[in-house]
Amino acid sequence: MTSKRSFWADLIKLNKQKAWMWILCVITMLGLFPFVMVVYLNRITMWFPTETPAQLAVFEEQMREAICDALAFRDSVVYMLLGIVLGIGIFGYLNNRSKVDMLKSIPVKHKTMFLRDYVSGLIIYIVSYVLCSCLAIITASVWGYMNMLAFKEFIFSTFLNVMIFLFYYSLSIICICLTGNMIVAVGGILGLSFGPMLVVDTIDSFKFFFFKTATGMFDVPRDTLFPGLYSMDYGYWLKEMNDLGKEIRFMRTDLIAWVILTVAAVILSYICYMKRPSEAMHKAVYSKPLRTILKLMIIPAAALTVAVPVFQSSADSKLITAIAAVIAAFIVGMTLEGVFALDVKGAVRSIWSTALGAVLTLGLLAVFYFDLIGYDDYVPKASSIKSYAIETYPYAYGERFEFKKTDGPVSTYGMNWVNEGAYKRENMILKTTDALVKLANISVENNYQDSQTENPDIMGMAVLYRLRGGVEVPRMIYVDINDQASLDLLDEIVGTPEFRSYLFAVIGQKDELDEMGATILYSNGVGFEPVSVEPSDLIDSWAEDAQSFDFTKGLREDPSGKIVFKLANGAEYSLPVYDDFGNTISSIRKHGGYLPGEFNASDIDSITITNYHYEVYESSEDYYGDDPSVTVTIDDPEDIKEILKCSKPDNLTKVWKRYSPEMDNYQMNVFFNSSYEYAKKGEFFCFVFTEEVPDWVKALTE
Repeated sequence: MTSKRSFWADLIKLNKQKAWMWILCVITMLGLFPFVMVVYLNRITMWFPTETPAQLAVFEEQMREAICDALAFRDSVVYMLLGIVLGIGIFGYLNNRSKVDMLKSIPVKHKTMFLRDYVSGLIIYIVSYVLCSCLAIITASVWGYMNMLAFKEFIFSTFLNVMIFLFYYSLSIICICLTGNMIVAVGGILGLSFGPMLVVDTIDSFKFFFFKTATGMFDVPRDTLFPGLYSMDYGYWLKEMNDLGKEIRFMRTDLIAWVILTVAAVILSYICYMKRPSEAMHKAVYSKPLRTILKLMIIPAAALTVAVPVFQSSADSKLITAIAAVIAAFIVGMTLEGVFALDVKGAVRSIWSTALGAVLTLGLLAVFYFDLIGYDDYVPKASSIKSYAIETYPYAYGERFEFKKTDGPVSTYGMNWVNEGAYKRENMILKTTDALVKLANISVENNYQDSQTENPDIMGMAVLYRLRGGVEVPRMIYVDINDQASLDLLDEIVGTPEFRSYLFAVIGQKDELDEMGATILYSNGVGFEPVSVEPSDLIDSWAEDAQSFDFTKGLREDPSGKIVFKLANGAEYSLPVYDDFGNTISSIRKHGGYLPGEFNASDIDSITITNYHYEVYESSEDYYGDDPSVTVTIDDPEDIKEILKCSKPDNLTKVWKRYSPEMDNYQMNVFFNSSYEYAKKGEFFCFVFTEEVPDWVKALTE
């Protein structure tokens, strides 16, 4: 029977023996917290002037953000490595016969010994973390810019960092307890830590190789080191959210999963410790069933990882890829058997399990080769969809910025760039599920995914289905823009206020534009004219006109002009204006100058048209001949007039641009003369053909 006093005495003694771990953790935490804090604050002090009130407001906001960043340090690799090092350093004795025999001679319960060792590592980590982070908080307070947001971020980050440490600390203990050789144990720890990254990346690669409806449009930034921490380490992007509540809502599913995984790892580490037999010593993996399970997990994962570069370098040959995967499966299986036996001769043992691993590899390849899971045919029922997001490529007006408000003047507001995938996940909530499902079914029933590469009229769109069970499913759907039924369904989707507020992001930020005193300009693609009106008033007029905007309008019609909102911080927003936007045009005329969208041939000196003849390069990948491009200059007023009828400035084209491969060959520069008041003589602007290239232009540039 061991007293409480004896337990704590043993704990203190063990910590004294592990002084090098204390030194390692303290030095690491000093670098992560106080040192980083001083570097951040000193850098801002040197870079940002404070001579005017506006400059002082920017300086103070930068200081508060720097403190938040320093305290919310989320470099998961550091905490993962600390967990692994402490786990090996404290529990490594299990693979030392003399130390195990000595500890067994001590009258201490097995579970008490585990608890003492486990708590020892936890104390080293937590005490070092708390002391050094408190030093950083004191440093921030001395500078005078400690704030509540930074403290909340610190608490949240501490929770994440402790979870990361606990998981990998427990994982190290599990690997040590399941093996009898430290080299094998370390290999297992590294394999379980970094191996899943290869598995996830391999699955993603094969998904995009063989599934035509796979999309990465709705992906969010992820740590690329290992998928176990993808959801925990969004790094600087999470910090730029500037909203702790939004961070937690965005990560709630991942947080729940990590709590469950960490608790399971802690419990499993205890079970493995208690169940570890004495005969495990000096064996790679002491349990024969576990060896078989490991082989059947590792062989397919490793073989498919090898298959990825083989597929890419073999002209997408499925047969060569399958052969390479089978060969890799047998090599990996035999290598594992050699490691398990700690003898090269043992490589040929249990050949049946190696062969089974190769069969599993071929089975997984078949899933991708033949879409055995029906990935490309997946369309959920409308009743099972809570909401959805859709990306209708390409988009012309989907700027993604959020105003970053400060405590200073509104003129000092900054802008946060917002990741596209994250923005749509968080903000694009569409409810027209019946129309979407009908559109997706048309895509699947007509196998548009199989013909989209050959048919330029097949348009791909990324969809994120938000199912009622909380699952999010991304897919590509394909639409024939010549099919009226599909266009009607897209009009129903795009014609909603929710979609317009996503596509034209400035609609939802008119109040901030008013506060910041945005400069408003109207452009016909060449000239600019100031408009003296409140941004919100003009946006309201535009929004009323835009009720007629739908997919067909964005696909078929070119804007006659655009409204540009310029901010003092350099950011810009724009909105297209069509000929039938009466309220908008009337407001622009009333408060400034409206520029007509038509151009006169008399204002133009010449037009140069270049046909790059890209088809020459496409017909021969090894073409090294003369430059096939042909450039002509057109200065005849009648010819210029004909070209102007079928062209537009390239910044005023359709929202959904549809160019044939032939049109992509052409570049056109329009040179204005001094009679046009909005351009200098000799200044040129890029124009594009709005429809097909005229035959006489084709003949000139053959």
